[in-house]
Amino acid sequence: EVLSLVVIGLTGDRGDRLRLLPFFNACFQLVEIEDDLRDYATDAARPGAFNVYKAFARRHGAAAPDALRAWIRTREAAYVDARGILTDEQLEYHFRRNEQQEGSGPVMAPRSGRWDVPEPIL
Repeated sequence: EVLSLVVIGLTGDRGDRLRLLPFFNACFQLVEIEDDLRDYATDAARPGAFNVYKAFARRHGAAAPDALRAWIRTREAAYVDARGILTDEQLEYHFRRNEQQEGSGPVMAPRSGRWDVPEPIL
């Protein structure tokens, strides 16, 4: 939440900044998993590296991809609920930025986003 508060402070929004906290938390969770999926092979080879998908693979074994996809669906639902705080203009800008980065799944980048979940390294 500290990172979310820093980002909220940088928005220049003089209103009730904390109303954005659920939105930023939902975004950061999806961005983090997207980043961890991209880094999974490298992180899996490093014993001390933390990676969300690596933790799913350790806990769920061969069922990790399905378990992660189910968890992502819950995070995406939280994101959709939280983004209701945005104006149409803010949401369009948010989508545009996500499309440029081609990340964080289809709910954040409707045209280009997708979840590439690799097979777990067991």
